[in-house]
Amino acid sequence: MDIRQQPSLFWFSHEINIYEKKYLKKSVKRKERKKIILDWDNCTVNLVGRLATGKTRLVLRTITNRNSSYMGNKPIRLRFMLGIDISQLSEIRTEYYQLSKSAKNLPKSIAKKPHERYVFQLDDRYWIWEWAKKGTDIKSTNIYKLYNQILSFIKELDIDDIRSLKGNDIFDVDIKEKENNIKYKVVPTIYQPAFDSLRNFVREVHCAAIEKNRIEVSIIFENEQLRRHKYLNYIYEKYRYLRYGRVKDIETFSIYIDSQTMNDSKKYFTFEKIYSNSYDITYDTIHGNPSPPERKAKYYFIDYYHPIVFINTSNHAMSESDNNHDLWKWEYIPFIEYRKRPFKFGTKSRQDIDREFPSLFTKLKNYINENRIC
Repeated sequence: MDIRQQPSLFWFSHEINIYEKKYLKKSVKRKERKKIILDWDNCTVNLVGRLATGKTRLVLRTITNRNSSYMGNKPIRLRFMLGIDISQLSEIRTEYYQLSKSAKNLPKSIAKKPHERYVFQLDDRYWIWEWAKKGTDIKSTNIYKLYNQILSFIKELDIDDIRSLKGNDIFDVDIKEKENNIKYKVVPTIYQPAFDSLRNFVREVHCAAIEKNRIEVSIIFENEQLRRHKYLNYIYEKYRYLRYGRVKDIETFSIYIDSQTMNDSKKYFTFEKIYSNSYDITYDTIHGNPSPPERKAKYYFIDYYHPIVFINTSNHAMSESDNNHDLWKWEYIPFIEYRKRPFKFGTKSRQDIDREFPSLFTKLKNYINENRIC
């Protein structure tokens, strides 16, 4: 079996920091850090390769089915991805574990009391595990096989293998429901930090061939809720509605293609006034220009036709690099079968999209022109 492909499903848990407001004397507020553990089920685990730092990169994925009124009150599939970099493993062991409150839609018999599990720890804040089955030898389980594959990879990878994996820029994923009638061959895959509490998720992705070697990509988001300046959300929404005729946020970037070598990685982005630089999801006022203005695609999904873009900030500034490495991402793949996409995919240009959202001032101007008495 290829150690970079692991089709079995596992539980994954990771420790994160949250900050709670504490009220002290004289009404002084202080944020206090608290550690919690999040549990994710039905995860696949892929070994990507060895980094220049010597750490090993793993990519975890899981899928959730939900119903979407926006997509016509039908079931859709949400894809999640997380990359982690690790340097060591604990020994695999058996222990009792009670799921955290993050685990959803599980029977009360599982969620509310401890059960036995097989688990190994990665560094100091990640765990991969599966529930123990009565009468089963741990050495016959999938979790034991995965543990030995990762352990062998860390300890025994020779220098030639390290060189070949260090520059791995392809996200090699098995996608069986790929749609074959997509108009353009070059279509990006988009990643965004998965915050359900912020309604900033993607609703539509449009790719328009503006020039022979340029594809204009416009992303329509449900909203642009601020994170750092959340107390301004109400005012900011009113302002956007007056100026743009919408609360939805629309961001646009371009992919430039070497038309003579469509199959290789000679593709680059331009992110005019929406480049994230090194800012992460906690920022919400980022409108940078990349320097240099042409940013070469850094990663690709499946093949070189699908360059990857990361939405990095709360106001949807983006980049060819991931600035939120420790956070789970929504994985938006426009070229999979439309019945399973959680968003709409089309070919409208930014100009066409803007026409659909006239501002209040434009509507007023049009009304006056239409009702002018000569």
